[in-house]
Amino acid sequence: MKRFEYYDSLRGSKGPVLENLRRWLQDEHQEKKKAPFDASAFTEVEFRSGTPQQRNGHDCGVFMTRTADYIAREGILTGILQEEMPYWRRRMIVEVLRAALID
Repeated sequence: MKRFEYYDSLRGSKGPVLENLRRWLQDEHQEKKKAPFDASAFTEVEFRSGTPQQRNGHDCGVFMTRTADYIAREGILTGILQEEMPYWRRRMIVEVLRAALID
């Protein structure tokens, strides 16, 4: 199934996020492949309940990368807590320096 997914760790309004993502994909395809991209088969899904929530305005990137990692590994979105951000930040640094993800 093809779909655009939106995970919100700040409980904000999605606004035009999914519409912009669809447009970006079409524009990138046109620019790189020199051909239109039909995104009409993609559905849009917004996840709010069950998405880990941050309590500040500066951990967005860490929450985003952790959420993407859990989804990529078909994990359940639990265990991503605000209190654990220092750990996740250090772990991300190690992964970047090693150029490899830690299992």
